[in-house]
Amino acid sequence: MCGASRRERERAAQLNMVLGLLLLVVFVRGITSTGSVPTYQQKDRRSGETLTCNQCPKGTYVVKHCTRDQQTVCGPCPSLHYTAFWNYLDKCRYCNVFCGENQVETRQCSATHNRVCECQPGYYLNFEFCMKHSTCPPGYGVSKPGDANADTKCDPCLPGHFAASSSKPCRRHTDCASSGLEVNVPGTRSHDTLCTTCRKYKHQGTGGNSSDCDQAVVEFLAYQNIPLKKLKHLDPNFRHNRKQSSGTQKEWAARKQLLALLTQWQKTTGDKPLIDTLLERLKRAKLHHVEEKLKRRFLTQLN
Repeated sequence: MCGASRRERERAAQLNMVLGLLLLVVFVRGITSTGSVPTYQQKDRRSGETLTCNQCPKGTYVVKHCTRDQQTVCGPCPSLHYTAFWNYLDKCRYCNVFCGENQVETRQCSATHNRVCECQPGYYLNFEFCMKHSTCPPGYGVSKPGDANADTKCDPCLPGHFAASSSKPCRRHTDCASSGLEVNVPGTRSHDTLCTTCRKYKHQGTGGNSSDCDQAVVEFLAYQNIPLKKLKHLDPNFRHNRKQSSGTQKEWAARKQLLALLTQWQKTTGDKPLIDTLLERLKRAKLHHVEEKLKRRFLTQLN
């Protein structure tokens, strides 16, 4: 019983091969009738005569060159082999492209083309290696996103615009006045304009809008240009990463840490306006210029 099943499978495989060759012959002859099949010159081994033979279509190769009595016999490419054009090759080409590090396969090997690879998302091809897309520094927006063949292109933001993200284009500064708000921190190329409802504390230690003003004070102070060394005067635990490669990176790291510190102080002041605590700390830290800026911005002098 097993032997019979095996013979049936072999006959089926042979039949499929014959049908494939017949279809191929019909295909080639059909194209031949239109006169569009490319040809090649082949010297007949027996007669020495130079014959004009039909080439084989892509996905096939020459099984047998033509003779005076028979046209070229073509056969399908075996697995992992291909021909991409009309040809008169004696064997198909091997699919010899293999995806490397940080690459993905975008087209599988088939009878008509080689395997195709490209850099995975987030990478681009640079001298045969897939490199990670560049990130735009603060103040520079993405003018053209990177793809598999090109790196991200960054351009400096125009006046009135900013880019705080390393992967997005520049955006226009927020217009505080259009929403009836005050400008708390003017925008730059690297950050947006910060708006607030707080105009002034009514006077030091009181104020019905102290909650909004406390938040405005935190943001205002976080964006002051305080030297890194002097920030330690505010808190001995304040540290900065010496490994930061650029001044901009150090500035952003320091601002983030200062913002966290101010937010922490804000939570511990209770009902007392935050500005009272901050003015005391700034005075002890001998940051008098920042102390004066804070007073001018948020305190109303009572006559």
